[in-house]
Amino acid sequence: MVLVGSMALVGSERYFPNRRRYFKCRIFITLTQIQISANTKTRTGKMFMLCSVYNGFATNLAQKAVTEGTEPMDAETFVLALLNTLPEKEIRGRKRLQKLVFITKAIGAPVSAKFFLHDFGPFSAEIASATEMLTFVGEIDESDVQLGATKKFVKVYKLNRDAEVHQHLSIGVSKALKDLQRYATVELEIASTILYYHQEKGLPWPSAIEATKELKPSKSVPQVVLKAKEALAMVGLYEGRGTDQVPSP
Repeated sequence: MVLVGSMALVGSERYFPNRRRYFKCRIFITLTQIQISANTKTRTGKMFMLCSVYNGFATNLAQKAVTEGTEPMDAETFVLALLNTLPEKEIRGRKRLQKLVFITKAIGAPVSAKFFLHDFGPFSAEIASATEMLTFVGEIDESDVQLGATKKFVKVYKLNRDAEVHQHLSIGVSKALKDLQRYATVELEIASTILYYHQEKGLPWPSAIEATKELKPSKSVPQVVLKAKEALAMVGLYEGRGTDQVPSP
C-alpha cells in the first residue's frame, strides 16, 4: 500500500493546485516510508496513517484523472475552503473541525470524505489525514493553545496567509458554518452524533436523541441536547415541532 500510495502521486502533478504542494507531498510520503523502515515499533501506526493518506488523497487524484470537474471536493481541498470561509480563518480543536465538516456535508457541502462513529462522535480519517498533510506542506499553521477554566490544550488550525485556495464554498454552506460557530464544541459533538444516528442508522429523531444519550450520558445533559437540536435546526436539518421529518437541505 505504501508503494501504491507513492506511485499514485507519480505523474499526477498536473492535478495538484500547485507544484510546490505536489513535491512536498512526495517528500512527506518518502520521509514516512523511511521512518517506518527505521523503527519497527511504529510500523503499524505509520502504515495506517499512510494508508489513510493514500485512501483519502491519492485515490481522489486518480479519480480526477478520469472525471475531473465532476467529483466533490477531496478532503484537502475542502479543509482549505472551510478555513477560508470562517472570519478568523481558523478552527480551534480537531474535534470541532470534524464536527463542522460532518454537519456541513449533511446540508449539501461537496466533500467526498466518509465518516464513522468514533469516541467523540462522527470521525473521518480522510479529514484527519488531509489536515496533517496540509500542516506539513505549510498551507495550514498548527499551534497549541489553552482554553477554558481547565486550561486544556487544543490544536488550533489557521489558514496560512500564503495558502492557495482554489475552490470556495457556496453562500448557503458558508452561512451555515458561520451560524454553527456560535455553538460550543460539546454541543456540536452531540448534534453531529444525533445527526449520525438519524441519517446513517435511519433512526427517527427521538430515537436518535435517546441513542446519543445512551452513548454519551455525561455530555448529553438537557441544556446541551437542547443547544444541539437548536444548532441542527439553525442549518435546516431538524425541526423541533414534534415531527420526525427532516426538511430538505
